[in-house]
Amino acid sequence: MRVAIIVWQFPVLSETFILNIITGLLDRGNEVDIYAYLPGDTSK
Repeated sequence: MRVAIIVWQFPVLSETFILNIITGLLDRGNEVDIYAYLPGDTSK
């Protein structure tokens, strides 16, 4: 199954529940596309 996740900013470390959902979907063999309006802080 293909799943699209639409978020305002990615990655946001304070929203770990979204990361848990994405990794859970990937672990079950789904294809996940993430669309963000703004790039997150990728330095961490």
